Amino acid sequence: MPEPGNALDYHRYAYVRFNPLKYTDPSGHYSVEELMQHFGVDSFEALMALFGEGGPYAGNSGWYDILRAAQDGDRITATLPDYQTSISGSFVRTGEGRIMIDMGYSHLVPEAEFARFGGHWVGWSPEYGMYHLQGVNGERWATATSGGQMLSDIPCNIWDCVAIGIDLAAVGYAYTSEAAFWSTPVTTIGGAAGFTYGKLAQYGTAAAGVGWAEYQFQRGKASSADLWVARATAVTGIMPLPVIGPVAATVQLAWDILDPIHPW
Repeated sequence: MPEPGNALDYHRYAYVRFNPLKYTDPSGHYSVEELMQHFGVDSFEALMALFGEGGPYAGNSGWYDILRAAQDGDRITATLPDYQTSISGSFVRTGEGRIMIDMGYSHLVPEAEFARFGGHWVGWSPEYGMYHLQGVNGERWATATSGGQMLSDIPCNIWDCVAIGIDLAAVGYAYTSEAAFWSTPVTTIGGAAGFTYGKLAQYGTAAAGVGWAEYQFQRGKASSADLWVARATAVTGIMPLPVIGPVAATVQLAWDILDPIHPW
C-alpha cells in the first residue's frame, strides 16, 4: 500500500486521489517520453545531460532508475547516509506532466527533493543514502551510483532499433537471394527456388521498411530524407537483377546506423 495513513490509498485504483483534473494516471512505468515531458526537454540527449557531468542530477544514475521503474501511486522512501533518517511519499503526476511526490494530505514536493535527500552527501560515511521504491510491481532498492537503466535506454533512443532490425533482415534475405542466384547453374531448381524465396522476402522487408519510415515521419521522428532513402532503397532492392538487392539493403542499413551522425 503506497501510504497506509492515507485512507484514499486503501482503494487500489485511487492513484489520482479521485481528482483526474489535477493528476494524471499514465499506464505502466514512467517512460522516457514522460520523463522528457517532466523535465521540459525535447530530446533524449538533453535528458541524459541532466544526469551527466555538470547536470543537476550528475552522479545520481540510481534516481534515474527509480524514476523509470516508478508509476503513479508507488511509494518512495529516501534515506540519509546514516540509514536512520528518511522521508516517504507517493509518486503522482500533475496535469502538466510534472512528476511530484505526495507526502500526505496532498502536500506535494518536487521529486528532486527526494533525489537530493537520498543522494550523495559529502562528509558522511558512507557518503550515499538509499532509495526504496514499493509498488504494485514489487520493490526496488537503489543508491545514487547503482543505476544501470540509462545504459539500457541509450541504444534505442539514439538509434531506431526497429528500422535497423528490418534492415538486418533485408540484408540477410538479399545476400541469401544473391547466393541462390549465382548457384543456379549448379543447383538449377534449388537455386531458382532460393532466389525466388529471397526476393519475396525482400519485398516483404522493403514494404515493412517503407511503412515504418512513413510511420516515424508522421510522428516527427524521421526526416523527409529518411523517408526518401527508404523508398529509394526499397524500389531499387526489389529489382530482379544481380548485385542490386544486396547493395540497396546495405546502403539502407548504413544510412540507419549513421542516422545519429549525418545531418539529414
